[in-house]
Amino acid sequence: ISLRKSAQLKLKSGAPAEALSLIDLALAEEGGSAELHSMRGMILARLDRLDEAATAYRRALADKPGLGEVHNNLGTALRRAGYSVEAHRSYAEAHRLKPDHPSVFLNYAMSLAETEQLEEALSALDSLVARAPDYVDAQYNRALVLMSLGRFDEGWRAFKWRLRRADVHVRHEDFPQQV
Repeated sequence: ISLRKSAQLKLKSGAPAEALSLIDLALAEEGGSAELHSMRGMILARLDRLDEAATAYRRALADKPGLGEVHNNLGTALRRAGYSVEAHRSYAEAHRLKPDHPSVFLNYAMSLAETEQLEEALSALDSLVARAPDYVDAQYNRALVLMSLGRFDEGWRAFKWRLRRADVHVRHEDFPQQV
């Protein structure tokens, strides 16, 4: 079994630190391929080492700039690290490369919202919902953007859409409020 495959198995089994050691060995033995650097980024992101993850993704993209998934993963690492503008750029490139991929499209739309481009975010989400009307995350985030725009009636209707769906389970919880 290859070091790469062993690293994948360790990551899937919930041992990201061990996976990182294995992927670093693979990089030392095989040299730096885009796939190995991307996998290293995924492992580092799982370990919440987000700046290092971003560096690994950038190394992968230096080798193969057309990897939309890696641009998407870079955007996620940057967003989680608090770099909204840079994340938006990565998501925009991922969306340009993979315009029909629903989660890439959603990340792009939400990066618009996070960079205060709410009308553009709503337009993107409307387009995504038109393409994938049963995509729950798109519907939910569309509702959030509508509410952020002060369009409360539309926002609540969009939230209620989830309740009509038999396959979307809504768990009732009481959230205590501090007095």
